[in-house]
Amino acid sequence: MRRGTALPLPGRALLLALPLAALSVSFAPPAAAAEVTLHEVRPPEGTAVEVPFAPTGRAPAGAALEGELLAAGGRTRVALSWRRMQPALLFGGEVTAYAVWAVARDGAVENLGELHATAPKGEATFTTRRKALALLVTAEPWPLVARPSDVVVFTSGPPKPSKAPSEAF
Repeated sequence: MRRGTALPLPGRALLLALPLAALSVSFAPPAAAAEVTLHEVRPPEGTAVEVPFAPTGRAPAGAALEGELLAAGGRTRVALSWRRMQPALLFGGEVTAYAVWAVARDGAVENLGELHATAPKGEATFTTRRKALALLVTAEPWPLVARPSDVVVFTSGPPKPSKAPSEAF
């Protein structure tokens, strides 16, 4: 383009349309939250309760997660073990960590910490003051986010009915 020459009309329209398109993207409504079914578990005081986990379509292929809850002394210990996991970085984009969440029936969430899945097999232990909870594992940009993202990787299922009461929500 020569200096001092005006853009043809289609070129001007494109230059005006680009900032408007950028504004419409930046003010787009947030995506709808992922809907998952969770199972609230009330582990009896002093009794370890095995909690199964179901992988979602976003879990690494073949990955498995198992959990155990133990309520004692006003706290609930959450012990997790995994196999065939891949580091969260392999999701790409801004994802760098797996976060473990305790979820209450009323929707309150508590970030229990990071699931350090740097090796295909491992274990982690967390604690919470909740007596009744469901568990959720999400992929996040960093481990200590305040709210879970829509990238749900695992959801807790119901324990054996003879071990602890549970209810889906």
